[in-house]
Amino acid sequence: MSIKLIPSIVVGLAIGFGLGCLPVVNEYLHWNLWYIVPISGLILGVLIAWIQFAICYRINQKVAGASLVVLAVAVMVAYAAVDYGIYFTMKFTISGVQGVPDGEYRLRELMTFTQFMKLKLQGSAVSDGPGDVGTEIGATGMTISYIADLLGGLLGAGGMLYYCSEKRPYCNRCGKYKQEQDKYQIFFEHEDNLVKEIFGSLADLKEKGIYDDMASYCRELAEQHQTAEGDVKIVVEQRICPDCREATILGSVFRYGKKEWKEVGELAFSLNSEHHEEPPFGRHIA
Repeated sequence: MSIKLIPSIVVGLAIGFGLGCLPVVNEYLHWNLWYIVPISGLILGVLIAWIQFAICYRINQKVAGASLVVLAVAVMVAYAAVDYGIYFTMKFTISGVQGVPDGEYRLRELMTFTQFMKLKLQGSAVSDGPGDVGTEIGATGMTISYIADLLGGLLGAGGMLYYCSEKRPYCNRCGKYKQEQDKYQIFFEHEDNLVKEIFGSLADLKEKGIYDDMASYCRELAEQHQTAEGDVKIVVEQRICPDCREATILGSVFRYGKKEWKEVGELAFSLNSEHHEEPPFGRHIA
């Protein structure tokens, strides 16, 4: 494991522990739809993973393969750290218990964390959302629900880390993330012939693998297609390594419907230049 992953891992664990220390958010940390769909786990996994990637991007640590798995597992552990935060800060008042002086106690003064988790998993209430008092389930159901939470954190984090790594290309030769040099947008109406022409040309250029031709074609499209009422949008981004000048062109496709733009992932495209090429950059188009 690269030592440069340590800051991201530590920050993730700190976020999990910190959330557990805030009583005001504790009831929001274990939402489960139908008891097994881990809403909170997914949301927390996505959030922590986004922060992890931002740190890795800042220090030029590549996130892919083993490093992606390590960070995703760390997020799952961070989700478990939520319960340690609850255990560490929870306090309550004891009165009238034989052998125990009256007063306020912290939970950690009365039992170990292992004992706390065993007690928690013996049976507890699972919430379907904020304000829901929860439904009591037994030890088996609670254990399954808790495992689902952890897996939700793992899957949410893995998905977010993969998405971010796809959107931020990395130069393996120089060990640095490529920086944005140009970004422009293409708008046109969804007409069968036009769609076939544009995406057919993009597919052909990607297959040929000539970066300059792809960049020039995208720039021409941006100059020719700026239909205000267009319901298809292509966002083209060109990113370049600051050292060797290797460039990557990224294209994201969106379709407008039901008052919002939705990304069409299967139409996304990308192409790398050779490190010695000086990539052509077009003008910015808002």
